[in-house]
Amino acid sequence: MKHLSMRRLANSGKASIFVALCSSMLYGQTNSTAPAKSVLQQHHDAAQSYQSAGNLTEASRQYRIFTAAALGELAIERAHLSDYDKAAPLFDEALSLAPNSPALEIEYAQAAFVHGDLSHARLLAEQSQIHN
Repeated sequence: MKHLSMRRLANSGKASIFVALCSSMLYGQTNSTAPAKSVLQQHHDAAQSYQSAGNLTEASRQYRIFTAAALGELAIERAHLSDYDKAAPLFDEALSLAPNSPALEIEYAQAAFVHGDLSHARLLAEQSQIHN
């Protein structure tokens, strides 16, 4: 990843995108110290519970959220490996399953920003603010 100084960001017009991404990341942080189930595990367990109870509509919704979260995690890992070309379709698929996911939009925006796709990063950052 390229070294980013605030001066270089300001001079290149990228500062507003960078600030939006950083503020969005900090907005949802908590100080919880108790270990919690992963998001994937929570949705998978919920889906199985609903399915066992015969509520197939809610089970389907939980499985869709589970699948979106799994795809999102894969996309994030690809992005961290600097493989944006493989990460972007995974992000797109995850967002098609969970279109109002600000956390996923922020992760995608960060990956787009690092890759240099500034217009897409800006769009995703703006969408995350709407959905937040």
